[in-house]
Parts: sequence; C-alpha cells; structure tokens
Amino acid sequence: MDKLFDKYGVAVVGFDVVFAEKDESSGLKVLQKLGRDQLKDDPKFQTTLAQIRPQLEYDNLFAEKIKNRNVVLGYYLTEKKGSISGMLPEPAFQVGSFKGRPIAFTTYYGYGANLPELQQAAARAGHFNPAVDPDGMVRRVPMLANTTAHIMNPCRSRWCAPYSDPQNCYPVLPKATQRVRRPGMAGTGYGDRPIKNTRGS
Repeated sequence: MDKLFDKYGVAVVGFDVVFAEKDESSGLKVLQKLGRDQLKDDPKFQTTLAQIRPQLEYDNLFAEKIKNRNVVLGYYLTEKKGSISGMLPEPAFQVGSFKGRPIAFTTYYGYGANLPELQQAAARAGHFNPAVDPDGMVRRVPMLANTTAHIMNPCRSRWCAPYSDPQNCYPVLPKATQRVRRPGMAGTGYGDRPIKNTRGS
C-alpha cells in the first residue's frame, strides 16, 4: 500500500477478492498458547511476546495500511438464504428509494463480505456479482443489487466515487411509465455524472 500510494501516486486501489478469514499465518496463536502453558511463568518470554504481538497481527497491520486511503474492497452476494459472513459497507440506497418505479432489481438473500476491521478501515466496498447472459458470457454487472434490506453498488462504481462528491449520489431512473424488464436496469450517478446500468456496463 505504501509503495502504491506514496511512490507511484495511485488514486485508488481496488480488490476483487474477499478478505473473509483472519490471517493467522504469523504464528501468533502458537506463541500465545505457549505463553498460557509451558512458558506462562517465564517473564522474559511474556515481555517479548507483548512487544512483538503488534507486528504479528497481520489483519490489524493491513487495516492500518488501508485506513484513510482510497481503498475499495470487494464482496459477493448470493441467493442462498441465511448465508451471511463478514461486514457489508454502507448501502448506496435504502430499500424504498425507488418506490413506485417498475424496476425488477436482482435480489440476493445472503453475502460473503470482509472482516469488520478491514471494512471499517476501507474507504468503500462494492459487490462483484456478474449478470451472466444466456450464452454463458459475462458482459454486465448490475449497478444496483437488492439485498432485501439495502440496495448496493458494484465495485466499479465505488472505484469512480473518489472523482465525484460521494454525498451527491442519486438514482438514475427510467420514466415511470416504462417497464424495465432486465434485472437491475436502474442506475446511479455521482455529482453530474450519471452511471446507467445498460448492456455492456
């Protein structure tokens, strides 16, 4: 992260993976077990473990690196009810924002998201669920996805957010009389830049 932002001056970093599980590869759990068992009465070991522990908590180190930077995490949505893990970001819109509009949103009932400490440190996050065409090809991603309680944006629109006013996010709607048959065909806009959810988006 330091090299990307400080040396190369990137504007935003996006991840298309989910950091769903804790990184315990440092061996800290083994050392802690030793500190509770065989070496619990060894003051030198206890002092050293306390000193090096922050260096071995990899998730906290990663969270500190992405904090206050334009880092966008990814997560996936699923139609499987009750399949919930991790922490979702703030929604793009609340359910009911499109009331009265005949929009057939793609609806999901579960999700696999990032560890809470990473989501809280990241600037934003978006889903990477594709809309698969009948021929099996992926050409589109729903700009809006309904999770029964919230309406979420995909990763790519969250990557664009730093270039516009994040407080001025608004829905781009079809005419009230237009029947929208394709799931998720509504879209969003940032500032004066509409981002429509059309084929090829």
